Amino acid sequence: MSGRKLVITLNPSLKRGLEEASKRRKCSQAEIVRGLLYQNLAPYLKEVEADAQTLL
Repeated sequence: MSGRKLVITLNPSLKRGLEEASKRRKCSQAEIVRGLLYQNLAPYLKEVEADAQTLL
């Protein structure tokens, strides 16, 4: 990571769900959020990478 931070504000219900999930999975809340972001953004990132390759 390049030292940049992403701040996400959750409503109380989502915050509780994230806290419970991190306890169940025995991992940090940041790891769960990072995984969800990557899972949802991966198709777009691959598309951007493919577009960049065609420009080279």
